[in-house]
Amino acid sequence: MGTSMKYLCLVYMEPQRLHAVPDSECAACGAGMRSRGVLIAAEALQPVDTATTVRVRNGRVSVTDGPFAETKEQLAGFYLIEAKDLNEAIQTAAMIPPAREGSVEVRPVRELNPKISHCSHHSRSVTSSTRVARRITSTSPRAELIASSLVPPLQIIASSAASSANCA
Repeated sequence: MGTSMKYLCLVYMEPQRLHAVPDSECAACGAGMRSRGVLIAAEALQPVDTATTVRVRNGRVSVTDGPFAETKEQLAGFYLIEAKDLNEAIQTAAMIPPAREGSVEVRPVRELNPKISHCSHHSRSVTSSTRVARRITSTSPRAELIASSLVPPLQIIASSAASSANCA
């Protein structure tokens, strides 16, 4: 595709409008984008009430049901596309069927630069799953189930050698 950038098209819908656009129309849109060589990946998401939010603060894992914030619209899916510039990405996003019923946020993908070590302060040691399970703050039975299912060792944040890969 020549010189192009990746853009993430985040599809937002009000919960009661999630099925306003038929899945077949979204699938056809994705197939058309794929045949034009602009689609890298696309997925629809389950409703927000199936979400689990994980936070790590001061080495403590916190698991809560639901999304990070309450909003009128919820993240319903995404399309990862390639476009030569923002204008072309916006034109592509305008063809995404749920744009008629909700909104599509277009955001450039930031390439990670592993040579930048500005977040080396995030490095943590590998923690075993049993220690993690004891440190999880649960707010629901689902969170307890998640905590109890951590059988193999879990690497919450990579060792300092790979910590830059975990920076947002």
